[in-house]
Amino acid sequence: TRGLDLAAAAEIRARLRGVTQNGGCVVVTSADLRELFDLCDRIVVLYAGRIAGQVLRPDFDLDRIGRLMTLGQSAA
Repeated sequence: TRGLDLAAAAEIRARLRGVTQNGGCVVVTSADLRELFDLCDRIVVLYAGRIAGQVLRPDFDLDRIGRLMTLGQSAA
């Protein structure tokens, strides 16, 4: 939704939620963690062409996901 006006971004988010509420699946790509935290049930981070980690909604943590995005690893 980057670059869209607020109303258009809200409409897109509402449509994505509608799909998932009706049993569908949506793949979202974004570097905007706030948007991902709002929309996603799971975040899979790719780093250097590989899956660096997967985090489920109950475990969403800005620092943990940020480390995966920038270092390809989470801290122990």
